[in-house]
Amino acid sequence: MPRTTALIAVAAALLTATLLTACRPRPASYAFSSVPVDGWERGHVLTFPIDTLGSAGTYRLDVCLRTSTARPYPFRTLWLEVRRQPGDSGRVHTDTLACNLVNAKGDPDGRGVSLLQYDFALDTLSLPAGTTGTISVRHIMSRDILQGISDVGIRLTPL
Repeated sequence: MPRTTALIAVAAALLTATLLTACRPRPASYAFSSVPVDGWERGHVLTFPIDTLGSAGTYRLDVCLRTSTARPYPFRTLWLEVRRQPGDSGRVHTDTLACNLVNAKGDPDGRGVSLLQYDFALDTLSLPAGTTGTISVRHIMSRDILQGISDVGIRLTPL
């Protein structure tokens, strides 16, 4: 009897985990770009192409960062400039994003062990089907070269 109870408990746990992960929408776009090991230069712009969106809808745009614990980022906040250019329109929308990387106690807020992952919601967008474009990210800190940032990415998720 105890073996049957254990099997039922394992099956219930697997079913619960499957249902919880199946309910999350898949990102329409999710990409990372590595930053040079020597540091991220102020003029180095990271560009992410947005491929054709399959369906119209409301999307959440997140900027994602990974920092290295081997070479810690020396500040509490990272300021970014994020530029969105839809398709070939020539219009550019620029946002400034303050990425707070530590909590009030001074401890990192990221998830992970050797690389800490951070996700920052930037905007909610209503986009038509077939939308393309680019999203560019650069740091706007006063220091020319920033160490401790290993990867920068974007995620566009349907809501």
